[in-house]
Amino acid sequence: VQTSCGYGVPYLPSPSLEDVKAIETGEKKYLELRDRESMGHWASKRIEKGELREYQTKNNAFSLDGLPGFRIAIRDSGKSVWWARMTAWVRRTGSQKAAFALGMLMGCLMLLLAQTLALL
Repeated sequence: VQTSCGYGVPYLPSPSLEDVKAIETGEKKYLELRDRESMGHWASKRIEKGELREYQTKNNAFSLDGLPGFRIAIRDSGKSVWWARMTAWVRRTGSQKAAFALGMLMGCLMLLLAQTLALL
């Protein structure tokens, strides 16, 4: 993440005095964003060396939290796209069920506690 974070973020130049005045008077609504050259430069170097596909296979098949990434990267890494997406769905659904069960358990315990205190 450290080496790629911000590569796709556009560059916002510092506003000049003329820009600020134009925005204040309504002549201009916003500053123009410019693409950063770093992403294109980085990718073109990888393409020239023939390493881009290998990089995608290694780093883009799955995200940092284990979710499936680019389909072509999953396929190139030798894994099944269907299986990767299915296991991610099962993990996500399983965690939701666990949270629901915990909430129900806590609700029942609170109800028992309230009834016990009402009897005292």
